[in-house]
Amino acid sequence: VDLPQRVINPSLPLRQPSPPIDLRVDAGNQVYWNDNPLDLDELGRKMEEEARKDPANPPALRIDAAPDSGYEVMARILGQAKEAGIKKIDSMR
Repeated sequence: VDLPQRVINPSLPLRQPSPPIDLRVDAGNQVYWNDNPLDLDELGRKMEEEARKDPANPPALRIDAAPDSGYEVMARILGQAKEAGIKKIDSMR
């Protein structure tokens, strides 16, 4: 006797996470995107560009800030990340 087989849930393909954005802020408040220096205005545009690539799965932001980097720079980076729709933020220190 052949009985029909019950399929619970076919496996869905797993989405690969977007590659993280690595930012570094040095003691002089210079910001680096994957070791390339850039100014804060350009940073906001680049974060928005990366987030638009896959809006349902925006990249994580990993920040490595020098202990004596400025609070204002960090506040601006976090504000730009929020505007870009980046919600996963990790501090490296």
